[in-house]
Formats: sequence, structure tokens, C-alpha cells
Amino acid sequence: MAIVLKIKKVLDRGEPHVKLLDIDLLSEIDLPKEYINGKPAVYKSGSNLVVRELNKCTQFYTIRDELIPWQRFQEIVEVCKQAGDRLHEINEKIRKEYKEFIEGKEEVYII
Repeated sequence: MAIVLKIKKVLDRGEPHVKLLDIDLLSEIDLPKEYINGKPAVYKSGSNLVVRELNKCTQFYTIRDELIPWQRFQEIVEVCKQAGDRLHEINEKIRKEYKEFIEGKEEVYII
């Protein structure tokens, strides 16, 4: 699934900012624990965009509530790309590790 950040560009006191209008990405409960517990990671938690970067504290951005400086938003976009690549690698590892386990398959064990 892609990460979608819908923004509105705003000049605030002569400085470029963005306001998050909407986000479409996976929630914390839909992602592997390895991804959530590591960095970089980006996910939705309630009405917040959660951004976990290497060597930085976790940041929360509330939809429709706060202005984000343009430079910071560009950094968030880059973190989203890195986090997406990391999630892809984790999902590939999980698929290889559990290739014999078919999710949703029903089985009957008679013992």
C-alpha cells in the first residue's frame, strides 16, 4: 500500500508551510511488530501521522491541526520513502520465513 499525504500549501508569516489535510497509510495494528519497533517507520495512529526517524525522537503530526514547515515536510517525505523500502524488506523476509504457512487456509488435524 502506498503512503498518501494530502496537503495544503500555506504561507505563514512569509514562510512556506503545509497543513496535513488527510493521510492514507497503514495503521500501527496493521504493520509487523519488527517495523513498528524499529526506525525508520511511518504509520497512522488515530488522527496522527507518526514519524520515527533514525537518531531522532518519534514525532506526531495531527491531521488538520498544525502547520509543518516546508523543509520539514520534505524531510518527512524522504523518511516515508525510506520507511516504505524498509517495510518491503521486512515483508519479503516474513514471506520467505513462513512460505509454508498459507494464511487463511483451513486445515483439520486428527490426532
